[in-house]
Amino acid sequence: MLHGLNNSDPGRLALAAFAITLGTCLSAQETITYPDGAVYKGEVRDGEINGQGNMRWATGDVYDGSWLKGEQHGTGTVQWANGVKYSGAWIHGVKQGEGTQTWPDGSEYAGGWANDVQEGMGHMRWVNGDEYSGNWKNELQHGEGTMQWSTGIRFSGTWQQGLQQGEGTQTWADGATYTGGWAAGAQEGVGTMHWANGEVYVGEWKAGLQHGKGTMRMAP
Repeated sequence: MLHGLNNSDPGRLALAAFAITLGTCLSAQETITYPDGAVYKGEVRDGEINGQGNMRWATGDVYDGSWLKGEQHGTGTVQWANGVKYSGAWIHGVKQGEGTQTWPDGSEYAGGWANDVQEGMGHMRWVNGDEYSGNWKNELQHGEGTMQWSTGIRFSGTWQQGLQQGEGTQTWADGATYTGGWAAGAQEGVGTMHWANGEVYVGEWKAGLQHGKGTMRMAP
């Protein structure tokens, strides 16, 4: 939630009361300077911020977009003083729906949001070159998705709380391939591994290692 617009924040309630006090003195377009140094320029209706407007807080945070009863609601862009920027959908003061967020280091996420965090389908590109496309839940890869690491490793399959979990296929930069079960980010269950040198293992795995029944075919 953007600083200064939290319903549970006494400061926000004070600002709302200040705006309501102005009441009918406000026209459709107004500039309001609040006691804490925040400045709002835009539409005001019924004694509250409603419609299109720009808010600049004393912290340096800036929001430009749609408002409903003093909260970001609709489509808008916020630029935080720390360099993070979000542009997209808002509901009652939180990021909700589709939007794009960028970080000062150059990382970027575009996709679904719920309650201020990445959720649903989305694409994340980190500054080191890693990329993930797929489902998210509570800011983590969760569900079906594909991760491409800058090292050349690629995984496509199911994720749980940011780790490979379930069924999936991973390939390595040297051409090795594993298809099968995963748990907590490592091969687990039944799977098939093809190494670049021609060796093949089909069978059971645990914590990333062959464990249990299986067949190993050595390289020619």
